[in-house]
Amino acid sequence: MKTTSILLVDHDAVSHILVSEALSNRDVQVVHVDKGREAIELFRYNPFFDIVITEMLLPDMDGFSVLREIRKLNPIIPVIAQSSYTSPDLKSRCLEEGFNYF
Repeated sequence: MKTTSILLVDHDAVSHILVSEALSNRDVQVVHVDKGREAIELFRYNPFFDIVITEMLLPDMDGFSVLREIRKLNPIIPVIAQSSYTSPDLKSRCLEEGFNYF
């Protein structure tokens, strides 16, 4: 069975811990980076990830920018938006912009 590789983009260490723990009973490898540009460069040179999960508010760029750059490199990879600041408008905008899930 193949291990699922997840690229988690979030500057909050607690989020990394929670996602990793939530997936701990699955065959999943979570790679965590703090910044959007770091995620894009990592993905560019290591396009082995199966899923990208990105926080919408990052120190260097927003989640929409991360989505656009990742889609240039791989237009079909599932990209999931996450945010601790949720609203119906943000959720609908994320789905309209092309995120697979919010």
